[in-house]
Amino acid sequence: MTRDEDTLRATGEELLAELRNADSEKRHEMLAALEAHITACRMAGVPVPHRLAEIEQAIHDEEIEDYFDNMPV
Repeated sequence: MTRDEDTLRATGEELLAELRNADSEKRHEMLAALEAHITACRMAGVPVPHRLAEIEQAIHDEEIEDYFDNMPV
């Protein structure tokens, strides 16, 4: 494992820890950092941790739900 891979994995673990303890609003604020990290992993050829990909999808799903919750009927 290279130094870059080690750094990406450590950053991923830090993000995961923060996301686990974050409320919904904070998770939405962290979405850009999460997406940037996932992109960096993919570009470096480092496997994206399954849990991070799941959280990214969940946040996107929450945003879509929020959008439709505020739509008049």
